[in-house]
Amino acid sequence: MKGVRQATWLFGFLAFLGLRYLHTHDSGDLVWLMFLGFFAFFFTWKVNTQMPDEMYVANMRQASQAVLWIPLISLFVIAYGIGQFGLTATQAMVIAIIGWIVSLCVYAMKLRQLEQG
Repeated sequence: MKGVRQATWLFGFLAFLGLRYLHTHDSGDLVWLMFLGFFAFFFTWKVNTQMPDEMYVANMRQASQAVLWIPLISLFVIAYGIGQFGLTATQAMVIAIIGWIVSLCVYAMKLRQLEQG
């Protein structure tokens, strides 16, 4: 099972299927970009999660608090952009995807930083 966990980040390469949007202009192809979030597992595959102790739980909470503002900002940008600038559904989807990817990657990097020292 540990070998599977080490290779999970490779699913991030499926995100390149999202580049088909440039050719087809089908907004459904943009959903593939969410697979970029799997690159977050590259930072956390060495973290031992078999028996989480109090320090690990505290680090998870601290990492969650560091990431809290990213989804809030992306939702604000989407809502404000739709109301003020008339964002299209495709543009709103891209902003949501970017918020998702950044949230996962920042969480993973912060958790790894806290676990290492």
